[in-house]
Amino acid sequence: MKQPIKIIFDTDIGGDCDDAGALALIHKLCDRGEADLLAVTHCQNSPYLAGCIDSINRFHGREVPVGINYSAPILSNPRKNHAGELTERFPNNYPAETYATERGPMDTLRLLRETLSKAEDNSVTLVVTGTLASMARLVSSEADDISPLSGKELITKKLNRTVLMGGRFFESWPMILYESGIPTDFTEEELATTSTAERVAAGTDMNALRIVP
Repeated sequence: MKQPIKIIFDTDIGGDCDDAGALALIHKLCDRGEADLLAVTHCQNSPYLAGCIDSINRFHGREVPVGINYSAPILSNPRKNHAGELTERFPNNYPAETYATERGPMDTLRLLRETLSKAEDNSVTLVVTGTLASMARLVSSEADDISPLSGKELITKKLNRTVLMGGRFFESWPMILYESGIPTDFTEEELATTSTAERVAAGTDMNALRIVP
């Protein structure tokens, strides 16, 4: 029997509907026994992002570890769009008042490192549908109290596949996704330290998400 794909989902959910739909699809894959959602991390920072993610997870009957990127600037108008609505109107473990408290979500980098350190070798699929801010932090991270391995070593040892989604902002690869108008300071090749990294590119008039089996 084929084993479910173990997924870490890194997202910029909260504004557009695409990432909410992607998270719902992952939950349906879990329902079918095709996936196992280990963690959901956010590449941005706001008091409403973790509650948004957790409310969707709980709607689908799962409590999954959630992280947000405390190192990023807090989004302007953080309650905008569905992140604030979901956090305030639906049950979740991270209402806005828990932000940056002991009751609040973990930092994205710590959750990524913790989840990877606990995983079996060569077992995790990392799905990235937002900017590469979380991945830049992971790649540049050093050994700490969570793991004696650096971020690059964890990637090499624990990841089976990396799937990146994004718009075609440049004519040629490597493609850099922008965070607040500033290019992330590393290339996809630095993340692709295993031979199984893949890119899912979107054309100028379409979006695409594909979890590669």
